[in-house]
Amino acid sequence: MSHSMFDLFKIGVGPSSSHTVGPMVASARFAAELRESEKLHSTERVSVELFGSLALTGKGHATDVACVIGLMGEWPESVNPDDIPTLTNMVKGSKELPLDGHRFVPFDWDKDVVFHFDQVLPEHPNGMTITAFGNDDAVLLSRTYFSVGGGFVVEKGETDALANDFVPPYPFSNAAELLALCKKEKCSIADIVLKNELARAKAQDSKATMETVYAQIDAMWQVMADCIERGMTQDGILPGGLSLKRRAKKLHDSIKKKDSDACLSTPMIGSTCTPWQLTRKTPPVGA
Repeated sequence: MSHSMFDLFKIGVGPSSSHTVGPMVASARFAAELRESEKLHSTERVSVELFGSLALTGKGHATDVACVIGLMGEWPESVNPDDIPTLTNMVKGSKELPLDGHRFVPFDWDKDVVFHFDQVLPEHPNGMTITAFGNDDAVLLSRTYFSVGGGFVVEKGETDALANDFVPPYPFSNAAELLALCKKEKCSIADIVLKNELARAKAQDSKATMETVYAQIDAMWQVMADCIERGMTQDGILPGGLSLKRRAKKLHDSIKKKDSDACLSTPMIGSTCTPWQLTRKTPPVGA
């Protein structure tokens, strides 16, 4: 079994990969299956049941929000986090859910998202069941998913989602093997990783090039930089229901003020002193 850097550094919404990203992936998969099986426009109602840890800590991890956003056809890697409060307020206010972004169905958040605090599914502690109902509450589609960590989702009856048949050209299972490969190939760790990523990309798309890999890396870095910037410009309370205060903006403003005060109090001849600011740079090729 091998993992890609894009498995380890996965773009998604917080605060938890297993309790937020995973449930959103499961819900979006369910909505897509409804569409692909041509059952979407026959759906009159949909319900989400959360079990085990997803139920017990779901509110604090915004698991219910993630499920609803996923049912709307949004995916963790592409949804705009700033849009989530607007989308959830729309559903709660109208009591309608745009299923897969197309089919509006009645949706009562307090009734159609069920937290089974005293039930754990035997296969995994992070279990959830989504059901679509048609006329007369006939079940059109029902799926049980398990969020197994890192944003990976396994549907009941599937094999382990972490398993795959891809064998990289430079396989290693520990740091010692990786360092031995680097010595043998006379290259860096980054070179080994990039060669494996290119092979993986080509296995998925024969037209993929190293630029394809670099574009994914750049996109991942941009999301990280945007998160930092958002943290430095927003204040108030963090989402999730725990009423935790945002601290990054206050800390950033404090650092800027100290730098500015230092420039005013201790000017240096021939120097240009400007307030500190964040600059983001694209990582160098091979870094």
